[in-house]
Amino acid sequence: MPAPRVSVIIPVRDAAATIAEALDSVAGSGVEAIVVLDRCSDDTGAVATRHATRPLVLRSPRPGAAAARNTGIAAARAPFAVFLDADDRFVPGGLARLLAAAGSDVAVSYGDVVTIDEGGARLGSDGPPLFARRPSGDVLADLLAGNVIASTGAACVSRAALDAAGPWREDLARAHDWELWCRMATVGRFVFVGWPAVLERRLHGRSISATLGTDVNHSLRSVEAVFSNPEIRRRIDPRARRGLRTRQEGWMLAVAGTECLHQRRFVEARRLFFRALARRPAPREAILFGCALLGVMPQALRRRLK
Repeated sequence: MPAPRVSVIIPVRDAAATIAEALDSVAGSGVEAIVVLDRCSDDTGAVATRHATRPLVLRSPRPGAAAARNTGIAAARAPFAVFLDADDRFVPGGLARLLAAAGSDVAVSYGDVVTIDEGGARLGSDGPPLFARRPSGDVLADLLAGNVIASTGAACVSRAALDAAGPWREDLARAHDWELWCRMATVGRFVFVGWPAVLERRLHGRSISATLGTDVNHSLRSVEAVFSNPEIRRRIDPRARRGLRTRQEGWMLAVAGTECLHQRRFVEARRLFFRALARRPAPREAILFGCALLGVMPQALRRRLK
């Protein structure tokens, strides 16, 4: 059997309803699918085992998505890896576009996302996000100010770069993907593949964003982990580091505020955006603060948030 070009690692907890769609979206030659069960209590494993892609199905020895991803990468055989969430799916050709931009001199190739509802209907815009940059090259400073990758599954990583940067941090409950991207940005360059989106990201009330996303303290622990990283401290001078940390704290507060807006928790959203604007006065945060004050979340605006 020829060696695969990319390992698609899918951590999953009770996603029997969507795992087949996720696997359908990565079916193709050169793709190794690895499903890692994280404390599953439904029949996700059985559904995955029966799927036509014949994925490798493993059980994570430790709880949490980061641990499941580390379990998957330990079993992966390909030179590139993608970490797809079990409730998301690639658009046709999306994975191929990420692979086309991957290479030995690229740490991460990444694309954008469009949101879908629980039934799979599109909610979001396929065009550029509102007030968000998608840079290429040396993106460390961009990442330190805010996560430029809209979803974990929208990134293809070099195994060599991942080995150099180190594994997923299993002690971080939130923003552990951003923490990893920051470490990977210290060892190689990133390439944005452009629009349209490569991934459809499902919005529902059981997601990590919905359940943990409004508690900013989880995210601020990841901020501490990033800015205490010795290599990042070596690369970025103290004054710039302080400014970037303040901006990133503002971004994390704004992300939590945005999730509160999605859940129509307007009072909490106001408090979070007020704190965010004190650290990161930006048009996006100002507009969303206004929405929180008015108690509205226009659908046209929601479609552009990524």
